[in-house]
Amino acid sequence: MQEKLTVAATTENLSKVLQLVTASAEQCGFSAERINELQVATEEAFINVVRHAYADGGDCTIACEVKDDAVILTMTDSGAAFDPAAAADPDTAADIAHRPIGGLGILLIKKLTDDLSYRRDDDKNVLVMTARRDQSK
Repeated sequence: MQEKLTVAATTENLSKVLQLVTASAEQCGFSAERINELQVATEEAFINVVRHAYADGGDCTIACEVKDDAVILTMTDSGAAFDPAAAADPDTAADIAHRPIGGLGILLIKKLTDDLSYRRDDDKNVLVMTARRDQSK
């Protein structure tokens, strides 16, 4: 079963996005801890769309599919092309005063999901995050 939601890419819509993801994770039998991890990954991805995808605002579509022991979350927007799956991980061992700003949210998404992929389809960013009931990482 797949649930889908299209919202304006604004922080005001984050709670709607998280409600959809939470309902899918609950349906899949995720633990409270695993639901929280998926919520954090989703929030990071959605806020990246809000802050970086559009110059003048736009929409984001979130689709959640429950499949066996996993939730497959697909986030689609028409904003500027960006592949977070290919982004280099920041050097977390470097002195914080000498680290460039950014990248920690994407690292968090990678750590909290079991699979992360990106593609560009018809001038749209399509980010797919897969989270299994029991994280395999």
